[in-house]
Amino acid sequence: IDTTFHTTAVALIDSCGKIILDERRHLDIENEEADKFFNLHSKNLHHLLRPVIKKFIDQISLIAVSNKGGAFHSLPVGVNAANILAAAYGKKLIGISHEIGHIYSNWIDREKDEFQFPIISLNMSAAHGNIWVLAETGDIRKIKEVVWRNAWGKFPGLGAFFGLFCDHLKVRVTRKEGGTVFSNLALKGRIKKFQEFQRIEIDDAGDSVLIKNLYPIDDLIDNSRKRIDAEICDLAASLSDRIFGLLAEK
Repeated sequence: IDTTFHTTAVALIDSCGKIILDERRHLDIENEEADKFFNLHSKNLHHLLRPVIKKFIDQISLIAVSNKGGAFHSLPVGVNAANILAAAYGKKLIGISHEIGHIYSNWIDREKDEFQFPIISLNMSAAHGNIWVLAETGDIRKIKEVVWRNAWGKFPGLGAFFGLFCDHLKVRVTRKEGGTVFSNLALKGRIKKFQEFQRIEIDDAGDSVLIKNLYPIDDLIDNSRKRIDAEICDLAASLSDRIFGLLAEK
């Protein structure tokens, strides 16, 4: 169960790490009134958990819930629901860090022997971006936060920028799909040396890495597109190559 911020999510995973069910509902992130978030998450969980309880509750041995790294007006809803379920049905319960959940999601639907330690993991979403090092299972340390400077002072994760990139180029994106859509565009494009993208730089500021000159996005994208009438996929591929090339160097 995950109600970290603006998504209500319920997943069911079997003992071999295979996904049986993965359902989610998105909340309107423009409206951050706490009582509305509480009410919407509660209604969403009721809708998502009811069929799981009806069909699978006898087979469930463990309930996991995100209980770290979320918003005060979202996270407690999932935590309370998980505690009530565990108490009502006599199930074991564990809390999960939302971000460490990101890391271990790489193990879902894959074999454990595909991974060799130590591992460096780059986590990115709209709300956060961090670099972690895994010495071994359970030995995880965050070494850098990855942020970009924008006008709002919130949603510092690169996923927010990728969503804006798609939106600016009139590529239809639904909530939380900006990173996926951007990646798919980049995979289809050719890498070119756009002058505008060369201005992107990275500053190492102790515990964080700041990606500079991604904003304002219209200056970054419009000028390069007008200059040689570039395809959207080429823009995505070239921008991706520049950002991740700099990150890999750092």
